[in-house]
Amino acid sequence: MHVPFDSQVVPLLERIVIMGLIKTYLTTTSELHLYKAPIDPITPEVLLADMVEADFDGYAALDPIVVSSVFLAPDGSAVVNIASHVFQATGSTTPNTIYGAYITTAAAAALVAVLPFTSPVGVANTGDAVPVAPQLHYSGT
Repeated sequence: MHVPFDSQVVPLLERIVIMGLIKTYLTTTSELHLYKAPIDPITPEVLLADMVEADFDGYAALDPIVVSSVFLAPDGSAVVNIASHVFQATGSTTPNTIYGAYITTAAAAALVAVLPFTSPVGVANTGDAVPVAPQLHYSGT
């Protein structure tokens, strides 16, 4: 018979190690995308099929992703920053409302993370831009 655990605790050093593994994975086999359809609620059960990728003129997923060193946030979570990038419309643009970004494995084979914006961003004209600077946290829970 197994006794159930009350909660999980991941020590700070292990959080850094685990986020380091995630960082290595992100820098070698991932892409950053924008999504244009609302997802509500965003839960751990969200799927790549739920993402409706942006399609405004000039848009392309970002590959490769540049990731910072791992550091500890004040709340104790291990964090990496993904280099900022500006997705910018060109030509005669197909209007999009961008609700956030998401990270996939190479060639968009699997969903890695969903990064919703606090407010949607409209893209309707040449020169409209969507700046992103994602940050991933791992708290061990």
